[in-house]
Parts: sequence; C-alpha cells; structure tokens
Amino acid sequence: MPAAVSILLLCVSPIVLTGAIGFALNMVAGFRKGFGAHTALPTSAILVTAGALVLHAGYFLSPVLLYADHVAIALWLVTPIAVLASLALLWHLMFSSMAFDSNASERFQRKCLIIAGLLVTYMLPVIVLSGNLK
Repeated sequence: MPAAVSILLLCVSPIVLTGAIGFALNMVAGFRKGFGAHTALPTSAILVTAGALVLHAGYFLSPVLLYADHVAIALWLVTPIAVLASLALLWHLMFSSMAFDSNASERFQRKCLIIAGLLVTYMLPVIVLSGNLK
C-alpha cells in the first residue's frame, strides 16, 4: 500500500476518537445542564478526557511515526489499546445483547453500529501498520 494512503488511513482513527470523546463530553454537559448545574463540565470529566487522550496518544502519533519510518514503535503503541478496547467493546455488546429480546430494537441496532464503528476505529491502525512492517 502506498505510504500516502497508509498515512491517510491512520489519520481516520484520531479523528473518530476525538469526535467520540467530544460527543461524550457534550452528553455530560447536556445531562448536567438538564439538572441545572452551574458548570457545564466538572473537573473530573476534564481529567478523564485528558487521561483518555493520553491513553490514545499512540493513535495520534502513528501517522507521524509511519512517515518517519518507525513502524514497529507505532505498532507497539497502538496494539495494546486496540486489543483491550476491542475486548471491552465485544464484552459490552455480548452482555447488552442478552438484555434485549429476539426482536432487535432500533436502539440496539444503533448501539451495534456504533460498536462496530469503534471496533474498526481501534483495529484499522493495527492492520495498516502491520501491512507496512518491514
């Protein structure tokens, strides 16, 4: 695969992860606003967001590391989080599917689509970097 396409594909995951974190923060702010809180976001939400961004730093660094030809380092930064997040998402999907009856509701279908998108987001860099390993 050409390097430009690989770098472009590696840029997709940080964009999706940033959007997901921003969506979660928006949900927290809306929930707090509904209860009449004075501040939109508590300090703990900001600290959790900073921790999540630091935890996913490998996803943000992987396009740069691929460009600098440090594919193995990028793969080591991305793979543990990808495996843990994928297992957590599959575990969540498995136990949430037990709560619904055989007729899949629209809410459950939407949840499955979101989880599938997150699985692709987490595993795409591992696949792209593995293909560029020399």
